[in-house]
Amino acid sequence: MLFAYPKRDVLGFWMKDCLTDIDIAYVSTDGRILSMHRMKRPPERRPDERIATYEARLPRYSSRHLVQFALEFAPGTLDRLGLEVGNRLDLPTERLIESAR
Repeated sequence: MLFAYPKRDVLGFWMKDCLTDIDIAYVSTDGRILSMHRMKRPPERRPDERIATYEARLPRYSSRHLVQFALEFAPGTLDRLGLEVGNRLDLPTERLIESAR
């Protein structure tokens, strides 16, 4: 899944309600991978746990840099494709940015 944003920002994703692990790559305006995470399926909510307490303990996965795109993949895809921070992806970035506006 590709998320395109109209302007650069420090992004953060979490895994609330996800049933499987997800790989994510945060990508700059010029298509360069600036950070990546192997996001893990969240722990179960405890039976007596308030929703706000549960949500507060879920990990957040930050881009740590100003980025324009986030790419989510099936678990293991980052390793299988050999993707690394600094790699440049061939994306139609101008068209994606325009469609996000």
